[in-house]
Amino acid sequence: MGTTAMLSISGFNNFVVGTDGHWHYSVDGGDTVMVYDTNDVEISGLSVGDHSITAWLVDNDHNPLDPPIEETLQFSITVISEYPWCEGFESGDFGAGVEGWTSSIFSGTSEWQTINGNVSGNVTPLSGSQMVGFASGNYNSDTASIISPAMDLTSVTDPQLTFNYTQEQWAGDQDQLRVFYRIKCRR
Repeated sequence: MGTTAMLSISGFNNFVVGTDGHWHYSVDGGDTVMVYDTNDVEISGLSVGDHSITAWLVDNDHNPLDPPIEETLQFSITVISEYPWCEGFESGDFGAGVEGWTSSIFSGTSEWQTINGNVSGNVTPLSGSQMVGFASGNYNSDTASIISPAMDLTSVTDPQLTFNYTQEQWAGDQDQLRVFYRIKCRR
């Protein structure tokens, strides 16, 4: 089962893609792909396992900038295919990618992370020593998501998602929890 990764670029200072040059990338040291805009790039057909994407800026003649501006990203594709499956978030730091889970910040700077209790200490993991939590504490409508590893549910007759959720009452200031799912695997 091949999966898809989405590559986004931003934050260029003093470099306009399309005017000053463009950017190239390669996946796992493979062929160079040329990109002439800053739209997201969908990379498909990735196998389960570890991967790297290297992206670099080039001038209009396709020469790397001098000094070079290059970034390499390491990531893993994990597909869950044995059920029932349960995640206790015990295998490490969520920010470092607990068994294929990722976090994405939509607004603000706060993101999901592994914790062993909430700020007040009155919420602890249902089992084990860790759970995931999200808290911004700044009233700026910070928004972030956690994304599970891809799941191959083709052999599952009646798939169900269950989870435990708790939130302290803060004088009427409550967060929102939304659950999204995708039919096709796209990481």
